[in-house]
Amino acid sequence: MRGTWSFSLSSLMLIVACAAGCAWVGAAVPVLGILCGVLAVPALLRTVNLVVREATEQPSQAGVALKVLIFFESLLGIGWIAIACTIYAVGFAAPGFALGAAACSSGGSSSDARIVLDLR
Repeated sequence: MRGTWSFSLSSLMLIVACAAGCAWVGAAVPVLGILCGVLAVPALLRTVNLVVREATEQPSQAGVALKVLIFFESLLGIGWIAIACTIYAVGFAAPGFALGAAACSSGGSSSDARIVLDLR
C-alpha cells in the first residue's frame, strides 16, 4: 500500500512561480503565454517525478536547488523537442502540403501536377 502523497512548501512555490511567470508572459504576448504554459506543464510533471525518485533514494539531497535545476533541465529538454517538431513541420509537412495543394488546384490528376517556377 502506498503512503499518502505530500509536498513541501518549496514545491508549491515552484508551481506558483511557474504559473505567475506564464501569466506575466501571457499578459504581454498571449501566444507566448500559451506556449509557456504548454512547455511548463510537462516540465513540472517530469520535475515532480524525478524529485520523488530522488527523495526516495537519497532523502537529504532533495532540496530547493535540486528542484529548480531539474525543472530548468526538463524545460530545456522539452524546448528542444518542440524546436525539433517545428523544424520537422516546416521542413517536411509544409512542402508536402504545397505539393498537394498544387495537385488539387491544377484540376488534373496527381500525375499531371507540375510546379512551375517563374524566375524572372
